[in-house]
Amino acid sequence: MSLSDQPPELLDAIASCLPLPNDLLSFALANKLMYGIIVPEHLSEFRHICCDACRRSLWKSLPDHPGSARILSLDLLPEVPGVQRLIPKSLNASSDEELQGHCGPDCAELLSAAIATMPRLQRFSFHQSRFVRAHDTKPVFDALRQRCTNLREVEISFHDRHPGRQSFERFSAPLWEFANLTRLSITVTRYPDVNTPRPFLERMFAMLSNCPRLGDLRIASEMLGPHADISSFLTDKLWPDLRCLVVEGDITFDAPEKLSSFLLRHPKLEILSLPEPYQLPLMPSLRWLGLFAPGAVEAINAAHLPRVEYFATADVETPIQTNVQEILDILRALPALRGVTVAFRTASAVEELSRTLPQLKRLTFAASPWNESRLVDRPPQNYLPSPECLAILSSFTCLTHLDTSIFIKEDENTETVLDDLCRTLAAAPKLEYIGFDIVQRFPRLIWFVVVRLADGEYAGRREIRDPRELKWHDWEDVFRVIGISWE
Repeated sequence: MSLSDQPPELLDAIASCLPLPNDLLSFALANKLMYGIIVPEHLSEFRHICCDACRRSLWKSLPDHPGSARILSLDLLPEVPGVQRLIPKSLNASSDEELQGHCGPDCAELLSAAIATMPRLQRFSFHQSRFVRAHDTKPVFDALRQRCTNLREVEISFHDRHPGRQSFERFSAPLWEFANLTRLSITVTRYPDVNTPRPFLERMFAMLSNCPRLGDLRIASEMLGPHADISSFLTDKLWPDLRCLVVEGDITFDAPEKLSSFLLRHPKLEILSLPEPYQLPLMPSLRWLGLFAPGAVEAINAAHLPRVEYFATADVETPIQTNVQEILDILRALPALRGVTVAFRTASAVEELSRTLPQLKRLTFAASPWNESRLVDRPPQNYLPSPECLAILSSFTCLTHLDTSIFIKEDENTETVLDDLCRTLAAAPKLEYIGFDIVQRFPRLIWFVVVRLADGEYAGRREIRDPRELKWHDWEDVFRVIGISWE
C-alpha cells in the first residue's frame, strides 16, 4: 500500500513525529497529498515557542488561534542575551514592557488557558523564578496534566524562596501525575535552612516508576542546603531504555552499593554525571562521564570505562595543582577519550595536556589558565592569554571545539580583541568552533564558527546564535559545566 492510500489522519500523525524542517520538506515533496498536509499544517511557525512566561498578550491570543493545536514544544525562559526567542510572527504583538515585572496568578491563569489548547505538546520547559510564589504555577501544571497527554519531555527549574511556607509541597503537588515521560529534568534552588522534603522526592520517583520509557533523568539541588540522600529510591527502579543520568548539587547516595547495583541494572547508560566520587562498575556503553567532586579521579577504573569519549572533572588541587599528572595518567588510560573538561589553572598544565593527549577533539576549561601571575594587578577585561598560552593551544592538531574560559568585557575594543584571538587560535588546523565569555551584566558563553579560505587560512568568524548549529560529534550536552539548570 502506497503513501497515497493511507488515511490523512495517519499521515498527519507521522508528520508530527518529524521535528526537523528539512525532514518535513523532504516528506512533503513525496507527493501532492503529503504536500497538502505538511506545508500548511507542519511547516509553519506554530511548532515551537520559546519566550518569557510573562508575555500575557501572547497567552491571550493563543486560545483563539487554530495554530495552537500544532504546537509541539513550549520553552518558558527569561529572555536574556544568549537565549533564542521563538514567537509566532502572526501573534508577535507582545510588548517587551510586559517583561518588567513578575508573573503573578493572573499570568498563570492566562498561560494555563493557552496550554489547554495544545493537545500535541510533547516538550515543556519552565523556569519559575519570575513567578512571585511557587504555588501560583499550579494552574499551569493542572492544564498540562489534564490536556497534554502526549507530553514526553519536562524540564523545570525553580527556587524555594520562602522557608517555612511549604513551597516545595505547593509547587510539586500537581506535578507528579505525568505519565509516559521519556525525559525529566528538575533543578531546585533552596535556602540553607530548607530541607528537600522527603515527600517531594517520593512523589517524583513514584511518578517515574510509572514511566517505563524513561531515557533521560536529570536531578539537581543547588548547593544551598542540607544533603538529600536518594539511595533508597533507586533500590528497585528499572528503566530499560535509560541512557542518561545526571545528578548534581547536594543530592547524594549515602548507600553507594545501591548506586552501583542501579548502574549495573542499566547497561545502556551513555551519559553519567555524579556529585561525589564513587567506584563505578563496568559500564560498557558509557560515552560521557562527569565527576566534579574532590577525589573523583582516584575513583576511576579505566578498565570499567572502555567507551568513554568525553570526561569532565574539576578535581584539581588549587592553587599549586599538584595532582595534574595523576589526572593526566587517568585520562591517558581511557582508550576512547576524545574530549575533556578540566580545571587546569596554569599554562604548564595545559602544555602537559597537549603532550599527553594530542588526539583531543574537544577541550573545555572549567577555570582560566591565562596569565595566572598577572591577574592581581590587571582589570578583568584584560584577562587575556599570553602568546605562550595561545601557542600551546594551537599545538592541538586534532582540536575541533575549544571553550576557552577567556573573559572579554564588551566595549569598543571587543570586535578587535575577538578577531585577534580567533585568528591566532585558528592556527590549530582543524579548529571549527571557539567559545568566549562575553561580560555585560553577567558573563555569557558565546560560540563562534571559524570561517576559512579554501587553503585553510583564517578568513573571519561568525557568531552562533542557535546552539543547534554546533556540531557536537555525537556528544550530548557537552558544555563547560554539566549543569542541568539553564543558567
